[in-house]
Amino acid sequence: MSGESGHTLQRSETVERVISLEDIPLRSTNLLSLLDADGVVQYQSPSVERLLGFDHDELVGVSCTEVFHPEDRERVYDAFENVVSTEEYVVEATEYRHLTGDGTYLWVESVTSSQPTSGGYYVINTRDISIKKQQREELEHANERLREFADIVSHDLRNPLSVMSGRLRRAREECDSDALDRIGDALDRMEAIVEDTLTLARE
Repeated sequence: MSGESGHTLQRSETVERVISLEDIPLRSTNLLSLLDADGVVQYQSPSVERLLGFDHDELVGVSCTEVFHPEDRERVYDAFENVVSTEEYVVEATEYRHLTGDGTYLWVESVTSSQPTSGGYYVINTRDISIKKQQREELEHANERLREFADIVSHDLRNPLSVMSGRLRRAREECDSDALDRIGDALDRMEAIVEDTLTLARE
């Protein structure tokens, strides 16, 4: 019991120190966390309940790497170590998957700077970017379909145009006719349409 009471007292002292020093805006809609230089959570704002589904103090004392997706863990912690170890002022923004209270993962973005609080902690500002990630993935999928369309246009239309242009040149060698000029103009227009379509798809 004494150990548990001491842990609770330590949490309370941390929160009181944060509030008195006004190190973080407690009413922020984003999740605001305080980490020590080893990446251990010292405090989290009440937004953790809404954003991640954890109780207010549930992650206090937990190493931040334990709640990162295994595939993101090393990359995110390297970014944090860069902030802690640098002698210059830097700001790191990192996208990764964070564990939630129901055992799933949520895409978030965390921003922190190399300037610690007066208590020697680092403020991590975390927001939900799951919708943005979904929109980005949908856009990438749409872009991939456009690239495929551009490849089809380039292959299936340009090849016949190339064949027709070659036959038109041979026809002009054999005879001189205004009809051949009109065919040439039509082929030039078709080539311009194909080029404009490819440019639009690539953009």
